[in-house]
Amino acid sequence: SLWWEDMDKYSFKFNPGFDKNKYLLKMLDGTYDTLLPKELILDVGYGLNNKSFTEIFTQTDWFAKNILSQDILLNIDDSAFMLSLMAHTTPQNFNQKMLINLIDGGRSLKNLVNDFNINAIKLPYS
Repeated sequence: SLWWEDMDKYSFKFNPGFDKNKYLLKMLDGTYDTLLPKELILDVGYGLNNKSFTEIFTQTDWFAKNILSQDILLNIDDSAFMLSLMAHTTPQNFNQKMLINLIDGGRSLKNLVNDFNINAIKLPYS
């Protein structure tokens, strides 16, 4: 991406001891998990506009909470929205069920599939 090629122009800066190679190795390590609570997410080694990764994450978290407080959905793509309708549930509930499936390795996926199958019978077809 452009910011990667010209970090100074876009105000990105690696933390002391980090560089592009160390950043890539850290991302390939697989320990970086955005599903964790923000306090448990590891610093990835860069900052933006003289803000640390923690400051950036705190600011985006505040912004997301502000949007959610206005009943605006976040992190729901078109397919998740349509699937939530098919399962006769809210998009928020659908996302929560999918998150649980990611965390538990899909053990509860059978219940979600059953919901789809039961509710698919109720869908009006035109």
